[in-house]
Amino acid sequence: MRLLRIFYDWPGNWSGLGPAGYEITKAQEKLNYKITVMCGFWPSKFFNEIPNVRFIKIIREPFEGAIYFTSSVFLFISYFLWRNKYKVDVIHSHGHFAIWIYLYRKLIRRFPFSDFEFEPLFVTHFHNTFKGRWEALKKEGKKPTWISENFSWPLGVLSDKWALEISDVSLFVSQNLLDEAVLYYGADKNKCLVVENGVNVDLFKKVSNIEKEKTRKELGYDSLDTVILNYGNMVARKNITNLVTALSYLPVNYKLILIGSGPREYMEEIDTVIVDKLLAARVKKIPYTPYPELNIPIQSSDIFVLPSDFEGMPKVVLESLACEVPCLVSGFKFINDVNGVFYLDSKDPKHIAEKIKEISNLKVKFDIDSFRGNFSWTTKSYIFDEVYKKYDSQKIRK
Repeated sequence: MRLLRIFYDWPGNWSGLGPAGYEITKAQEKLNYKITVMCGFWPSKFFNEIPNVRFIKIIREPFEGAIYFTSSVFLFISYFLWRNKYKVDVIHSHGHFAIWIYLYRKLIRRFPFSDFEFEPLFVTHFHNTFKGRWEALKKEGKKPTWISENFSWPLGVLSDKWALEISDVSLFVSQNLLDEAVLYYGADKNKCLVVENGVNVDLFKKVSNIEKEKTRKELGYDSLDTVILNYGNMVARKNITNLVTALSYLPVNYKLILIGSGPREYMEEIDTVIVDKLLAARVKKIPYTPYPELNIPIQSSDIFVLPSDFEGMPKVVLESLACEVPCLVSGFKFINDVNGVFYLDSKDPKHIAEKIKEISNLKVKFDIDSFRGNFSWTTKSYIFDEVYKKYDSQKIRK
């Protein structure tokens, strides 16, 4: 199978979706796929190559919102020059990075000279929907940033619509995202599938109690402490301030680790809550931990909490579950019940505190073998392979 993957985030930049594209590409390469990846990169940062995978690197956006007239334009030029030179069986595009490719394919579909453009199976992959994100913020009474509301998100909505229109099959990382696409964009359910994200089950796994206590001691915790963890991009929709406030309703042996960074204004808001609630001694803030080292703080924690307004399928939750750490979450749901997952009914700090205390007093049982079988990247690579073959056999060539 010859595959072109279009994926904006790529490590060295481990933030955002970078680990997901990297991991699924590694897994598919092991199936003897011949893979080309078009992705974003920072020239000043280390770039993680994968043996036998060809990379076409696109300079990343210089500031928020610039992707549509910088990186996405450069991607389209690269794609246009590449498209007939290297034949592939499948083009698998993730997100709005390929917005101008979607528009190009939409515009040329009626022209006979473009037949060769539509030979490969074209797969679009949704990790969020812009309209769903927008409506969720409205429901919570929150406003996006000016650049998001007036520029980035309207173009993102167009990208979503064009991607659905020109694809042979569209994949969604959760059922709620597929439902949003149907509700807001009128997506054709016959060519939409849910394929939940995966996790590196070799990197993220439970450690022995001895190793766990050793790491906790190094972090300044003892066996009587209950360690709450949140990590990722610290933004308002994830309600980190509510989580910090929840800590003030819990006994003093409950401690919180926050790993990540975000907009300056929101980070200052978090700091203000920590100071006002006299929680400085109970909250440990770590600005950044590279993805390959994230297993260490997860393995040392007792519960992961994500009180988010909306999510696709958060890799942070899958990584915590793979380490057999219970997760208290909101903003999304798994298709099927997963042991160790608890959903918030409210993002009120008192309710969050009550649920944390309730779960920390449980002996949560994990069916880790079932979890690994369902969510490993190896499993996902076989699922993608089946999807490609099924929809390729049904595809009507132009």
